[in-house]
Amino acid sequence: MKRLCRKESYNFRLLLRGTRDGFTSQKFHELCDYKGATIVLMKVANTKQIVGGYNPVVWQSGFFGKWIKTSNSFIFNFGDGTDLNQAILSRIHQDHYSMALFCADVRGPSFGCNDLWMPNFSNLSLRCTSRHTYYENKILDTTKFDVEEYEVFQVINNKN
Repeated sequence: MKRLCRKESYNFRLLLRGTRDGFTSQKFHELCDYKGATIVLMKVANTKQIVGGYNPVVWQSGFFGKWIKTSNSFIFNFGDGTDLNQAILSRIHQDHYSMALFCADVRGPSFGCNDLWMPNFSNLSLRCTSRHTYYENKILDTTKFDVEEYEVFQVINNKN
């Protein structure tokens, strides 16, 4: 019973902030690869919406790209943050565990098959993609959106 009731606490360490560190995939991989579990937060431009995703394993670079298998990743939309009952949580669909995350040198954070994807921003366009493919629920009403800011946090489990 003690194991079932165990409370876990977490710390979050900021690894990357787009407006401070840049929005390129190179900077993302430099600062976020092999750091363990992470949370990605994106501020949708011209709205108050915050969308993002949880990677329970690791980000890693690779020229040709690599699918990462996990059953514990999810993407989300917190809305404007005033009513968390309106938040959307979307877990990876069980048929697509083997394609939960995609890692490649030319991509920033990439969940599923463009369910939530940040491309390499080497120019002034900060356009991201959110398609409903491998995750259970759609998190945005549009497939393309711009970001004003994004942050990546390392998730540190403080075992009791």
